[in-house]
Amino acid sequence: MSPLFGGRKPPPPVLPQLPARQLLAMPVTELAVLILSAWATGEIPIHWRDGELAPSRFAALLTGQPEPFLFQPTKPFASPLDRATAEAIQALEQAGLLLRTFSSESGSLLSLTRRGEQALAEGTTDRYLRIPGE
Repeated sequence: MSPLFGGRKPPPPVLPQLPARQLLAMPVTELAVLILSAWATGEIPIHWRDGELAPSRFAALLTGQPEPFLFQPTKPFASPLDRATAEAIQALEQAGLLLRTFSSESGSLLSLTRRGEQALAEGTTDRYLRIPGE
């Protein structure tokens, strides 16, 4: 309901914070749905700079840990959870729900696509993430 008509906007969904081992046990598609839902919480801007840090930042966000502040090109996946998160982000990119662009000046930018916005609004993210063998 619109605030103009006396109603209140519903609060944004809250992203659950889970133990790393529980996140690691999730299939790629399930982790990808959880990651995409982070955009619905409002904690992540539609265009997210420093896409290289995305796996580590999502891992921190999902577990309630502090975010990393430095990207090490020699160790892009500092933990197994970073690697699992990177795989889930890649699945979202391949499904057309996220778009990664690159710049020689500022690294990569991870953006929510219109299809991603639609999937979030409809709650149909998993429909786009049909991964063979999972």
